[in-house]
Amino acid sequence: MFERLKKMLAPGIISRYETTGSPRRSSLYKLTAGQSRKELRSVLIKEYSQEGLEVQRKLDRLFRSEPLAKILPCLRSPHVVRTIEAETTDSRRVEILENCSGLSLRDALADGRLSPDELVKAILDVAEGLRYLHSKGFVLRHLTPESVTLTESGAVISDLSFLMDAGKARMASTMTGVNRYSAPEIIRRSPVDHRSDIFSLGAILYEGLCGVGLFPHTTGFEKLLRVMNSTPEMISARNAYVTDELERVVMKAVARAAGERFASVREFIAELSKAPLPEKLGFHAPAFAA
Repeated sequence: MFERLKKMLAPGIISRYETTGSPRRSSLYKLTAGQSRKELRSVLIKEYSQEGLEVQRKLDRLFRSEPLAKILPCLRSPHVVRTIEAETTDSRRVEILENCSGLSLRDALADGRLSPDELVKAILDVAEGLRYLHSKGFVLRHLTPESVTLTESGAVISDLSFLMDAGKARMASTMTGVNRYSAPEIIRRSPVDHRSDIFSLGAILYEGLCGVGLFPHTTGFEKLLRVMNSTPEMISARNAYVTDELERVVMKAVARAAGERFASVREFIAELSKAPLPEKLGFHAPAFAA
């Protein structure tokens, strides 16, 4: 009992860092810029809320062979955020991340800052990050423009909170982390695999090319129903500059049935790399008349 209380009250790894900025908060965690007290190294300090703690305990117990805190520091890819160290106790969960400073893909898309080649380059970088995670036996399951950071050296997957073992994800039956980029099988609480990540990546690319998401003018539960039961409008109806080859790649990535998507991220990368790029993105491109 005394040892457990002592562990709970101990300062932990967070005492080795100091904050240098204001926190950005979500329901699951807060993220604060900081630096190492010893090396003055720039970092991001990720501290989970009580809700985030409960979510991570569930994911650790049901969908991971090891706790996330043990998995993250072992991951090494230029397109996946590096976790310097992580700690989990009964009362807290902290991750110290490399500070990959830059604009989020969400902000870049919202501002219309990206050219077609910059957008596709970012998507290919993220695809390489996914390929690495898949090769290590994981699925990300929660890929959004907010979870991608555009750095000087390329795009980085910067949020791994919902990372799962691929084998256990196939048995996943949880709505935790569902969002408008989630694959239909996630929304249905059906088996999930690497093709679910391909769907999310395709949905982000679709939005970047068109200026709108897969099913615009819908919200909440209606949007999730459309993802499960409908086919998105062809990209060429929203952006007349998009080539047939590029449209085929994106529409295959967001196919409703997982078996109709690319079999692997490697295949997606190969096909996207060959597709001619449009002159403009959906923010600036004319659409065909309905």
